Amino acid sequence: MHHKILFLVYYFPPIGGGGVQRTIKFLKYLPEFGFSPVVVTGPSIGGQWSPLDKTLSDQLKLMPPPFRIQNSYKEPSRIVHKLRKLLALKTPFAEWWFKGSVGLIKEILSREKIDLIYCSMSPFASALIGNYFRKEYGIRWIADLRDPWALDEMQIYPSFLHRKVELKKMRKLLWSASGIIMNTPEAAKRLNQAFPEFQDKRIICITNGYDSEDFVSLSSVNRRRDKFRIVHTGSLHTRLGLQLRRRRMLYNITGGSIAGLDILSRSHFFILQAIEKWLKFSQELLEKIELVLVGALSYTDKRIIWESGLPHKLVKSPGYLSYSQNISLMMDADLLFLPMHNLPNSVRATIVPGKTYEYMATGNPILAAVPEGDAKDFLQKCGTAFICKPNDVRGMVEIMEKTFQAWVHGKKIVEPNWHFIKQFSRKRLTAKLAGFLDSILEENYEN
Repeated sequence: MHHKILFLVYYFPPIGGGGVQRTIKFLKYLPEFGFSPVVVTGPSIGGQWSPLDKTLSDQLKLMPPPFRIQNSYKEPSRIVHKLRKLLALKTPFAEWWFKGSVGLIKEILSREKIDLIYCSMSPFASALIGNYFRKEYGIRWIADLRDPWALDEMQIYPSFLHRKVELKKMRKLLWSASGIIMNTPEAAKRLNQAFPEFQDKRIICITNGYDSEDFVSLSSVNRRRDKFRIVHTGSLHTRLGLQLRRRRMLYNITGGSIAGLDILSRSHFFILQAIEKWLKFSQELLEKIELVLVGALSYTDKRIIWESGLPHKLVKSPGYLSYSQNISLMMDADLLFLPMHNLPNSVRATIVPGKTYEYMATGNPILAAVPEGDAKDFLQKCGTAFICKPNDVRGMVEIMEKTFQAWVHGKKIVEPNWHFIKQFSRKRLTAKLAGFLDSILEENYEN
């Protein structure tokens, strides 16, 4: 018997980006474990953090089409948005998402039986919807936190009071969930520490990962070019990082961000400095290296490149590419760049960027500029990463020079630990999810 699981997901094809991969890979493999997914999502409208990638729909050809909220969301003015944020009011988006989703799910429930509701978050307003159907219909729901909500060290609030309000909301809404999924071990640990009253609740860590089928037709074996290629894929957080630096004193006073947080390092800011420093050792490098920044670059991202003083031909920005093109560029890279936010040594990051797992799956060398946390722990075990602190320009230069010299001489410089890396395959992770869902459904029948 196949259990019907309703997936409530805002980020869904043709929307692309890192947040989509987790959901569509679960949907791809869950039927093999006895589950029939039904998808409820929003209109297919892209944005800066949700660019369109129509090729992703090809991975879900065997699935029934999703149910979509038809009326599109209209963004309020910046003044209204800032005022609501300052007053900690429910956003117009949250109101729109709740009303549209509830109406659509009610229609579905009038026609078919749903065994469980799975809410992929963000948006965290999805917890309101899961909570509603638990109370009004008695349907159990699962909270899958792709980001750790109010426990996210990268989130900046107007003040510590706003963070407390969000933490209170998180506690209240997650209380009604039958199970909670965190996507890093550190995030799961932090959840248990923040909400000790959840000790009897089913909480599990299911990380992000990679799909081996996406890599099987590609190979990075000895692809020789005349240039050493450094590749970064995904979003850059330049604008937010600069904003935090400008308002550091204000946030220190209000407690809106954690002390010592630097988001600017989760961008190309420091590697551009490192390349400038590296070029001073040898101008011949100018004709032999290139930095490829794959993704939708903002004006601020581009401005940082222009102001760096690096030759235009050295930095390539092909824009947003399809998922398969992204994977192809990762496989073809001589060095993959993984930057993260910087934190005090006493604080472990709760976040592991989704690209980390795909970088590991290529078997290629990784320049990992990361803080203490799960990302660093994983990268130390994978066998392909060279690690430095997020703002360590000298360390980046040393890593680039070391991997460059290996490339010049045709030497293999890393040995992937495939036994470790394979634990992050999407099929294995989906099997773990299926077991978690089964345990909750069995408990439901017993009760």
